[in-house]
Amino acid sequence: MKKSRVKYSTTAAKQRRISKRKFLSNFTNRNLEKVFFYRIANKDNAGIDGIHSHDLKKEESFEIINRKVQNGTYKFTPYAEIQLPKGRGKFPRIIALPTIRDQVVLSALKDYLHNVFSQNVNRKLANTYIYELDKEIQKIKENDQKCGFIRADISGFYDNIDREKLMNFIRCKVEIPEALKLIYRSIANPIVPRNNKRSQRFHYYAPKGIPQGLAISNILAGIYMSKFDTAINMVCKYFVRYVDDILIICPIVEIFNVMERLRFEISKLGLELNEKKTQTGVIGEDNFDFLGYKLKADGRISIRDTSVHRKISSLAGKITSADHKRHEFRNLHKIDLKTYKKVLVEDINEQITGVISESKKYGWLFYFSQINDITLLHRLDRIVEKLCSRCHTFLKRKPKAIKSFITSFREIHKLQQGVDSHYIPSYDDWDIRQKIEFLNNRGLLIETRKYTKVDIDRLFKITLHKRLLSLERDLRDMS
Repeated sequence: MKKSRVKYSTTAAKQRRISKRKFLSNFTNRNLEKVFFYRIANKDNAGIDGIHSHDLKKEESFEIINRKVQNGTYKFTPYAEIQLPKGRGKFPRIIALPTIRDQVVLSALKDYLHNVFSQNVNRKLANTYIYELDKEIQKIKENDQKCGFIRADISGFYDNIDREKLMNFIRCKVEIPEALKLIYRSIANPIVPRNNKRSQRFHYYAPKGIPQGLAISNILAGIYMSKFDTAINMVCKYFVRYVDDILIICPIVEIFNVMERLRFEISKLGLELNEKKTQTGVIGEDNFDFLGYKLKADGRISIRDTSVHRKISSLAGKITSADHKRHEFRNLHKIDLKTYKKVLVEDINEQITGVISESKKYGWLFYFSQINDITLLHRLDRIVEKLCSRCHTFLKRKPKAIKSFITSFREIHKLQQGVDSHYIPSYDDWDIRQKIEFLNNRGLLIETRKYTKVDIDRLFKITLHKRLLSLERDLRDMS
């Protein structure tokens, strides 16, 4: 018995050493440098310390991170607060912006968590869920089954996550003290306004929740909800959860029991359903919204009204502001009217078609690529034409160069079938000449300065990152 115990102890100790080496391998100087250059360097979004990516003393910072993570003493600088409006009468969503150095640490930590909790990583896009849901609904109708649905939403999801419960779930697979300390410190770190006094920061410590906007936020949410997902999957015909957005399909006679089980499992996690957004109905008889889509009883898939209105407002703001911003923009960047029109048309087209960058697809229409309500797209094209007819810069008519929603939609489906499209811009194909023209037309290059190819590439990537964030702005709060 003693020999067996010693062998077990030796094996366990060896396993802990292996686990620790795997954890620390994410924080070697070489790996941190790789994380920085591939994920952080071109974002240039400074945290509370005001240090931008190009100002970071890289070798020194990577050495500090490596040493402090190894001995368990790494501490995060308070996150800068970013407020995202959610609409009239609603409190803004609070997003955490870490310092550049903390972004590197959190990105490396995300890789570690993805490796350990690979089954909790959600790699599906929202429109993939809609595609699968539509197939499920068609199957139910073909088999003439009587099924109901539960459409639910969790109130203040990220803000109400119990940190101790979360850490207990993590401890089931992570025993390394240094890793556990780093994870806990990352989620307990306060989010503070930029103009906040250092002496007042203790006011912003929250007793529960995990910050939104961190590289690790989604995987931590997936870990927290893992047992919930398993429990609900066992009692219904079809179940999908996308962060805090829940959809359940089950036989109509079981709706009440499944709803009770849903509330019970949610309460076990210290969370609550948003009763105002909770909806039940019958498949094929009632409409319901999910992830910004509107699924109608007759089988049509459209877009939720608020999502459409947000897109129209975004386009209207860009086109109607063109006239009163024209002189200011031209004087500031020293460009002629022809160039100003070209830049304006390119910006509008980007809002319509979306773009491709680093083989990823960005934009409103890419997100809503699963709709079959073509009349909505024709309506949006008419709205763009009407907005242009009021624009003096465009001589009160829509320029031929402005693209259309309906054509963009068809081109997106060609892309999904593996057919190349020249209609939707892919910045991956741009050469240095196109990048220089793009930056120059927007007044982002200084005439007296000489730029290397590396300078142009970096400035283009930073500018592009900001534009991609702008494209995603109309897709916020889809639940």
